[in-house]
Amino acid sequence: MLSLALGIGAIGCSSSGQSGAPNGTVPHADFASTFAPSYCNSIQNCCSRSGYDSSTCQSSLQAQLNAALVTAAANPKIAYDSAAAARLVNAVVALNTGCTDHTLLHAANVAWDQIFKGTVESGGSCGSSQDCISPDAGYATCNAGICTLGSSTGAFDGPRATLGQSCGSTCSGDANSSTCNGNGTSASCWINDGIYCNGNTCAAVPSIGQPCGGGSYCEIAGHCESGRCVADTATGACSSNDACVSTSYCDFTARACTPKKANGATCNQGGECTGGQCEQDVCRNWTIATPALCAGLLD
Repeated sequence: MLSLALGIGAIGCSSSGQSGAPNGTVPHADFASTFAPSYCNSIQNCCSRSGYDSSTCQSSLQAQLNAALVTAAANPKIAYDSAAAARLVNAVVALNTGCTDHTLLHAANVAWDQIFKGTVESGGSCGSSQDCISPDAGYATCNAGICTLGSSTGAFDGPRATLGQSCGSTCSGDANSSTCNGNGTSASCWINDGIYCNGNTCAAVPSIGQPCGGGSYCEIAGHCESGRCVADTATGACSSNDACVSTSYCDFTARACTPKKANGATCNQGGECTGGQCEQDVCRNWTIATPALCAGLLD
């Protein structure tokens, strides 16, 4: 989950259509009292467990937000965006009905990052990265007290290149979980599309049996082992999850690909679970409705 300039972690849930979300702006003084009931009234659709208490959720969340807003307001180098705050409330209300849509989760997390914006230009003095103005493409960090620009292309947001096009990174995964390697200054080549960034140009990934290309990339159903692409396996030896088919995970104790566990089985991480989530050491279908979020606690 992303971190908000307030110092609160972003949320984790999803959906559509709930009343109470603003369409224009939310003044700074009204943010906590607007966001908390909108969040808690909509997330109750996700929190079907017995004993959900919307009023407890609201009071807990509003107290967190008020404390964080005071801290943020004390920093003259960041500014509150009332229109972005309204967009966030709408995004969260949309997100909180189904709780299983990663795309809506991403939209809400992006909205978190837009409420408070840095006002310090590149090269200016800063106390933390949140003081700095972030460019439309890339990011800004506070490096040794000076705002410094960096560049990155997110797996969700960057342009997706095709075979033969110029590129800056190689990505793999899907909307739920993606990783990218490279400088991120240009479009990304996706292993899922059968291409990787070779130098500055998207090239076809090596097939099973072929020597591994730059960055040790192989087609989506394979992985690089001893300089050659080999097929992923359901039960064979492994040193990473990349060596296993999508229905298996790498058991690092046994160092072997193992079938993913059904909902209700004990687990240590989401990658072990068929449903995609390990919550309180038990596999389940992915949802943002954790006990903490249902209680109005943003981590």
